[in-house]
Amino acid sequence: MNLTCKTLVCVILLGATGLSGSAYAADSMDQAIELCQAKVANTAERADEADPNTMFCHGFVVALRDKDDAKAFTWFQKAADAGYAPGQYLLGQYFKYGKGTAANAGAATGWNLKAALQGLSEAQYVRGYALVYGEGDLRPDPAQAAMWLQKAADQGNINARVSLADAYYNGRGVKQDFKKSFALYNQAATQNHSYAAYMLGVQCMDGSGVDKDVAAGFSWLLRSAGLNFADAQLGVARSYAAGIGVAKDPVAAEVWFQIYALNGHPEALPDREALEKTLTPEQLADAKAQAQARWASMPRS
Repeated sequence: MNLTCKTLVCVILLGATGLSGSAYAADSMDQAIELCQAKVANTAERADEADPNTMFCHGFVVALRDKDDAKAFTWFQKAADAGYAPGQYLLGQYFKYGKGTAANAGAATGWNLKAALQGLSEAQYVRGYALVYGEGDLRPDPAQAAMWLQKAADQGNINARVSLADAYYNGRGVKQDFKKSFALYNQAATQNHSYAAYMLGVQCMDGSGVDKDVAAGFSWLLRSAGLNFADAQLGVARSYAAGIGVAKDPVAAEVWFQIYALNGHPEALPDREALEKTLTPEQLADAKAQAQARWASMPRS
């Protein structure tokens, strides 16, 4: 998780001059941030400086508004020492990336585990993901990774659902099960996760875990491509070029080849070069204009 927050919450925190209200336990970072939002909004109450969530909120304010990582680290340390899971999680992230303190992989792992054991879904996901390939002082343990990813996925963590879907798709740490991977990718894709939408396209086109349906597969690829996932953009281009799951359309194919190139893949592609030889200068110019317009409106990660 990057150290960011919802736009509305950021606006409130960045403009805050004080914190107030009592704290409650939080099962996710979003809940912790929403508690901070309530504290800032409710200026009638006096802040309880001994309250772990208040400590956490102080850390968030100085991190976002004051850009003071060292001070933020101190507040997150206080919240973590008081047993507040979101504070433990962010303290682990600060140790991991060396923000406001020296990087310390062991401390990062330890604090993240404390938060994960308390049920914080972001911490469970971070631990699970780290165990997939190994990270810091953790060696790869696919079975343990799947266990932690399942815990986070059960709480609705979208990234955990995608990583768990990958585990089922590849049979890594769990028995390979394309139906389970499809269901998990679908849950994430409905929340506009670009990679998950791409993988649904792949499974539909392959017929893995679901009846083969190239038209549905193309639709998922197109959705992913519109969310700016490069592999899907290439897949859409080639589908239009060959008429796979959609009517053949050379100009549309060239549009998506150009978008793929704009998305950091300018290398020459034999199938694109062959396609361009069949297009007129007017068609190439039209495709370029369409590609640039679509690219300008696409989300950036």
